[in-house]
Amino acid sequence: MTAAHTAGQFTFDKHGLKIVDMKCGIPDIAVRPAGVGASQAVSDATESEPTADTVSLGAVWSSLPELAGLPLHGTKYTPAAEFMASNYPSVKDTEDWQTATTATEFLQATVWVNEDMPSLPDRRAWARDFLTRYPVLEGGDLWGDEDDVFVEIRPGRFSAELCWPAPKDGMRSSEIAAHFDTSAPVYRFNEHRHLRPAFEPGRTPPTPLMPWWLLLYSFSMLARYQPPQVDRGPRHRQVPRRSRLGILPGRRP
Repeated sequence: MTAAHTAGQFTFDKHGLKIVDMKCGIPDIAVRPAGVGASQAVSDATESEPTADTVSLGAVWSSLPELAGLPLHGTKYTPAAEFMASNYPSVKDTEDWQTATTATEFLQATVWVNEDMPSLPDRRAWARDFLTRYPVLEGGDLWGDEDDVFVEIRPGRFSAELCWPAPKDGMRSSEIAAHFDTSAPVYRFNEHRHLRPAFEPGRTPPTPLMPWWLLLYSFSMLARYQPPQVDRGPRHRQVPRRSRLGILPGRRP
């Protein structure tokens, strides 16, 4: 794929990455760029934001939509969240809006979160915290009352309806889609969007291919140089695969 999208002859002679310390817990293992190699070539060919500094595997793992339901044990990073925006602007009573606004129309979206649904008294506080976890959601609020916009799908997973003042009235569906393309890009399926946290402060998340590349490179290095990290548990006792990776019990990759 990279060769097909690279002008001229495609070649590289090193990974372009380096693991800083292999002996800490898997979520805290850090990987950083090292010169120019395969990682940089793939990043350029796919027009993805390149990794510029040291990042932890916990942050990389959490940024991938496919792994949102499989958190690493002990990770503290914000995970990707499913996001579906309405194709049309909505009208909302602004009396209870948290900040002053002159908007007459709003953009509405639903997010799906892999957490226990907060109790009714805690939902407003949860929403404020959730919006701060994803800076691209700044200025948002709940769409309606706390008892109406939260829906429990199953234990450990729920949805919430959010909204934002529309940048202008009368936005078309194509303009709304373009508005959310940066904050919640489409991933794999039409209109199937995800909020993807950046794992480097102040930078746009790379395309999902690059986090996968970082993870596969890191696990291949661990398997080669620190096999106890991925093959054996305490006292060299063989343990199930999900425990080797630190995936929370009850979850399966």
